[in-house]
Amino acid sequence: MFRLGGDFLGSQRGAGSVLSIVSVFLLLILLVSAAIFVRVINLRATLQAHADQAALAAADASRGLVQGSPCQLAFEIAENAEFELTLCKVEGYFARIVLETRVIGLSITGVSVAGPP
Repeated sequence: MFRLGGDFLGSQRGAGSVLSIVSVFLLLILLVSAAIFVRVINLRATLQAHADQAALAAADASRGLVQGSPCQLAFEIAENAEFELTLCKVEGYFARIVLETRVIGLSITGVSVAGPP
């Protein structure tokens, strides 16, 4: 039972500090998660751009517009960007390229097909 003028809030002393510390840690976890999410989205866009570039180069090489082997050109583009070329398939003048990378345990894939207009 509470007495008027008694110390009935004494058991709650310091609870605001604990709540503040927990709130700061939750905000920190949220910010780190958002940063990782943005990094993965940015890496996905970069990977797709390089897959497109490699497919265009391979298609141009298959048509004889540039010198070199189509898959070798695609491999060099992937290697320069530090991505792994997992598939290079050239049929006629069309090239299908699949690039892959891993970030924080996630596999990210970029697929592109290119050919003559």
